[in-house]
Amino acid sequence: GKVRERVIYLQHKRGYRIPVRLRTIPIVEDGIVVGTIEIFIEVTEFKHPFNKMSACGNQVLVDALTHLPNRIMTEHFIKTKMNDYKMLGIPFGLAIVDLDNFEAINQTYGMGIGDDVLKLLSESFVHCFKTVDIIGRWDNDAFIFGFSCLAKDNFIKICDKIRIISESSMLRNTPFRD
Repeated sequence: GKVRERVIYLQHKRGYRIPVRLRTIPIVEDGIVVGTIEIFIEVTEFKHPFNKMSACGNQVLVDALTHLPNRIMTEHFIKTKMNDYKMLGIPFGLAIVDLDNFEAINQTYGMGIGDDVLKLLSESFVHCFKTVDIIGRWDNDAFIFGFSCLAKDNFIKICDKIRIISESSMLRNTPFRD
């Protein structure tokens, strides 16, 4: 018969998790708990994992070329997912896509074409993968995909789809043909 309070996570209709404080107040009649009142309170300090960094400006979190989350933002995502896994046992998966021979593309066709390849792939990834939690630019020629609550079989299928999308993307109206 005590008032209890703890932070829990609810799933937003868009799929991401929202931390809220749950306060449970018992309803007592004749010394017996006959029900409870549950109050959900938004936890403002956790409102969104990137709020504190967003105050520094969008340029800190977004890659200027691809307009994807940059390494700072993706590292924060990974830390958040690791905490969710440690505290709540919620599984997640990461896939890193590294472009083969990207330096040769830059040397042969120029950095402008290399930039076009990165932009093309980032747009393809964003349009083809709606269920991913994050697609970020990890390094010069690497992207990272983050997934929550994904079964191992589905994760393997999505990784194969990433490979197929990467291999089948092509630039048009350029000298680049590889």
